[in-house]
Amino acid sequence: MPLLSKTMLPNVPQRDNITLSCWAGFVLLGLFLAHCQAAEGPAGRRPTRLKPVQHAWDPTEFHMGDYIWAKDLHDKQVCRLWKAFEIPAGHPPTNARLRILADNSYTLLLDGRSIGRGSDYHYLTEYDLTDSLAPGHHTIAVIAFNETHQAGLSLGFDITFAEASPLHIRSNESWRIAPPDDDRWDQRWSAPRAWEHAVLVAPFGSAPWDAPPMRIQSIAVPLAPTVPTWQRTWVLALVGACAAAGLLASLVLKLRLMNQNKAQILLDRERSRIARDLHDGLGAGLTQLVLACEVARNDVTADTEHERRLADLCDHAREIAGSIDELVWSVNSGRDTLRDFVSYTSKYVQRFLQPTPILCRLDIADTIPDLDCNLAIRRNLLLAVKEALNNAVKYSGATELRFGIQTTPRLVVVTIADNGSGFVPHLKADSGHGLKNLRERVMDVGGRCHIDSDLERGTTITFEVPLQTALRIRSSKVTSRMHVQRGATRLETNQHAAEKAVL
Repeated sequence: MPLLSKTMLPNVPQRDNITLSCWAGFVLLGLFLAHCQAAEGPAGRRPTRLKPVQHAWDPTEFHMGDYIWAKDLHDKQVCRLWKAFEIPAGHPPTNARLRILADNSYTLLLDGRSIGRGSDYHYLTEYDLTDSLAPGHHTIAVIAFNETHQAGLSLGFDITFAEASPLHIRSNESWRIAPPDDDRWDQRWSAPRAWEHAVLVAPFGSAPWDAPPMRIQSIAVPLAPTVPTWQRTWVLALVGACAAAGLLASLVLKLRLMNQNKAQILLDRERSRIARDLHDGLGAGLTQLVLACEVARNDVTADTEHERRLADLCDHAREIAGSIDELVWSVNSGRDTLRDFVSYTSKYVQRFLQPTPILCRLDIADTIPDLDCNLAIRRNLLLAVKEALNNAVKYSGATELRFGIQTTPRLVVVTIADNGSGFVPHLKADSGHGLKNLRERVMDVGGRCHIDSDLERGTTITFEVPLQTALRIRSSKVTSRMHVQRGATRLETNQHAAEKAVL
């Protein structure tokens, strides 16, 4: 028995079966064609081959200029086209639109600023430059590239104003070709005479570019970012020039300082040599003279004319030796310190007042900084102190004298105060050279002299002298000081030995 008998099938006419089969075949064919088209995708169309234009088009509707290029044409060529224009003063643009296309590609610049790029002449790009333009000079620069065969660039730029005539810029033979060796060509306001003019290749819409653009794309160019003042070219150039000038000045000053240091070192060595020669030569000779006078004085009868002359001769020789010692101390570069000045001056005041009835009181600062005190300051201050002491002993009639030295970060203050009879300063100003010499000596080293005195109230003289604040760091100077200190020690030892021998 058959599995399916005719009585079990539906009663369908034969013609209807044929119709259904045809419809099913058409559906399958449609699905197959759709699948093939989807598989081919967008890459199935070749953009470099355009279909023939089936309708006429008007190139003037695009408001474009002619296709231009350099005079020489070759493959792999870069052409730099340049055009300058000016926006009238007081008339900001209300609308500024630039249209451009090139075969093969381009880079558009406005006043040296990159605006946009394109790489297919089938697509026209329109740039809205309304916000990027201001009254004044401007420059359009285009860097165009030709891959092979034909090359050309077409541009149209329309600028409208509220109260001025519109400005229309088109690509034509007035454009200039910038040479490749000019780095600032895109920012120039005028073209040098050596720049060649562009060459007309073809009008817009003519062969080989007779097809209309396939698409027009509009791009709004934003306002150029404001460059901070400190980043502007002229500010950076000014800062660089100032830095270079400062560097050059520092080098010059450094060379001068090095030469000055060398001269100072040579001067210190010469001063040390002179001081050493005075100690070892003249000082030793005076010591022998004093010793010989004392020996001769012991050989004569006391209280005679010869004995008194020999005594005067010994005292005079000792005074000369003291003067030599003071001169050597002044010349010696090893004594150019504030501590040495304070020590030497304090000892001198004590020795000077010892044979007098005046009581000496010292008021010295607890801490004396290790600062430089040059020859001029030491010499003039010592002479001023000696003059003040001499006046106090001769004219004040004082029983007590206070000698003080205090320091500040910038000054050394020397004070000499007595409890004598005093005087009126303005009445004594013209009586002699003593007070005048005091002021002049201190003023010679940039200091000041103050005299405070009145009748029966004593006298106070204050010297204020500026000091160098730099610490002593020159090793050669320290070495020269050590040599002279050794010489001074030998001379003092010889003097003490001579005095002991005489006693």
